[in-house]
Amino acid sequence: MNALTLTELVTEELGAIGATFDGKLDRPARVTQWCARLRGFGTRCYANGRKTYVVQAAMAGRTRTVTIADSRVITEAHARGIARRVLLRVQTGENPADAKARSKAMPVFSAFLKRYWASASAGWKASTLDRNRYYRKHLVTAFPRRHLDAITPGDVRRWFAKVTRTAGPAAANRTFELVLSLFRKAEEWGELPSGSNPCHGIKRNRLRKHECLLSAEELARLGQALDLEAETCPKEVAALRLIILTGCRKGEICNLTWDEVRGRRLLLHDAKTGPRTV
Repeated sequence: MNALTLTELVTEELGAIGATFDGKLDRPARVTQWCARLRGFGTRCYANGRKTYVVQAAMAGRTRTVTIADSRVITEAHARGIARRVLLRVQTGENPADAKARSKAMPVFSAFLKRYWASASAGWKASTLDRNRYYRKHLVTAFPRRHLDAITPGDVRRWFAKVTRTAGPAAANRTFELVLSLFRKAEEWGELPSGSNPCHGIKRNRLRKHECLLSAEELARLGQALDLEAETCPKEVAALRLIILTGCRKGEICNLTWDEVRGRRLLLHDAKTGPRTV
């Protein structure tokens, strides 16, 4: 039998699967170049010029290939390091394909923030909601496009330091409390495993204590000033005097109702720290 030509061999093989040969020997849609330095790591080149990095390993009797990233996103050295770690984890029994599937199912921070906000804000007081709306601007840009399980304590520390620099220590502390609460909810709702909160161990900013005590002379001057205004602004002066004498917050006095006044006591139903007697 005469030797078949390359074209005939290709035609014969294609015919066996019901395909035809059009006479063109085009290069395949993709070619994988495997790394000689790290077995299982390769660069996959496509006909359109795009390149991606892949890692391949034998698992449960099957050869599995997982794409690491596009070559435009990370360098080859970075991708090789990722592949090396993945292959080490494969040796310990972890399936990278399963890990990738879990990662896809894990919500990104921005999406979970919306879900958390809708749930938590329903139980906030109006004043708390207004305050937290102000601090939310530091949350929406905190961890862009990051999945919840990919956010590390180091990421939170860097974000916290940035908010401290740009908004001040007190604002950073209050915003941090929202992030801490958000990750607690992620654990409670089963999005993250228990004990994985990346906020644990991070210390709040130390704040200066502001204390101002009026002397007897200053109190006397304040009383005289209130007496001068009592005729033209009786409600305002009465409110200020009640605040001075009780130490209540402005909102607790301005929103006071008659059913909360019991003789010489105020039974506050909706104080900031909960119901209390003054």
